[in-house]
Amino acid sequence: DTWAGVTGGNSATKPKVLYAWKDAVANKETVAGYVPVSKDSLADYSELKDIIENDLLIDLAEKTDAKYLTGNNPTGIVGITNTPGIQTMSDKYNKQYFDAIRHMRTLVVQNSRRIPTHVCVNPLIKEAIDLYKTETGLYQALGENMYWGMQVVEDENCPGILVYDFLAARRRSIHGTTVEVGYVNDQFVKNELSILAEHAKALQVRYADAFCYATKTTLDQKGA
Repeated sequence: DTWAGVTGGNSATKPKVLYAWKDAVANKETVAGYVPVSKDSLADYSELKDIIENDLLIDLAEKTDAKYLTGNNPTGIVGITNTPGIQTMSDKYNKQYFDAIRHMRTLVVQNSRRIPTHVCVNPLIKEAIDLYKTETGLYQALGENMYWGMQVVEDENCPGILVYDFLAARRRSIHGTTVEVGYVNDQFVKNELSILAEHAKALQVRYADAFCYATKTTLDQKGA
């Protein structure tokens, strides 16, 4: 607040700000997967190993992304939608997603005092917004990939809409991604081997109220 200045030779005390927070822990979680494969097949098809490794990395990233959004591991990654303190939209919008996103943006600004930078949407919701036409037959959105000043992130793992400030959480890489080849059980004598991909990640949510989430099921319902 305002400093009262000096009166009669005495300087007024400046306003004090008390800062408080809740301690929290971002637990690491190891995400992994392996593919057993015949060494004979690897020898027959020179590109097979590269294909398997590439697919493993794609699957690893997909699984980890799902954990960041909806994970609920008490000793590992707790996803955004299961993080205590995030805002949830329970209003019914009869599939008026564009309106809902704007209202969710307001909730983030009002309650967290942060300006949301991104909006994550399920592909079905993005399709509905992209194909929505006004009464004059004009498309509401023309593929600029921005809704209400926020960058759009289309994600199949998102069960609805998530409006957020990108800096309100951090994805922590505890152990980097590795791809290794080895043997499991009696694979050595069976002329087989396994290709394993893994990494260890953690999600640190710094400002929970800078996220506002709504499920597609709720948004699709008609209001009273």
